[in-house]
Amino acid sequence: MTQTFTLNAGGVERADVMASAVRFIAGLPGSKSWKVEIKESRKGRTLDQNAALWAVAYPPLREATGHSVEDLHEYFCGEYFGWTEYEVMGNPRSRPIRTTTTGEDGKRDLIDARTFSDFYATVQRIAAGMGVIIPDPDPFHGDAGRWAA
Repeated sequence: MTQTFTLNAGGVERADVMASAVRFIAGLPGSKSWKVEIKESRKGRTLDQNAALWAVAYPPLREATGHSVEDLHEYFCGEYFGWTEYEVMGNPRSRPIRTTTTGEDGKRDLIDARTFSDFYATVQRIAAGMGVIIPDPDPFHGDAGRWAA
């Protein structure tokens, strides 16, 4: 059984939602153990943002460099989020600290829309330094305002 309660910043319903959450927790059977997790609510990256990265940004980079889009994604995640070192059979390796979909702990954790927008701008900046121009996503594609947070 799962239940989600969202406490919107400045929301007039905030007190009522909080009271509902407390009632829900208080009503859980004492014969079972329960996990309660609190995390910040944030707007995740959109499908349009993800599509722009994989269909607009990475293809010209793949053509210019010969690298696969998967290798490019790993590289840009490492450049943006940082790198971590590990060993495989005594040989040193590097991987990004996190990706756009996986957190530092290895669990699924989508980055928010604002961070994704900044990530895309980083891809554009690095590509421009290589002489590859990555266009901005079409701001008029789909619903207005879905690209940026």
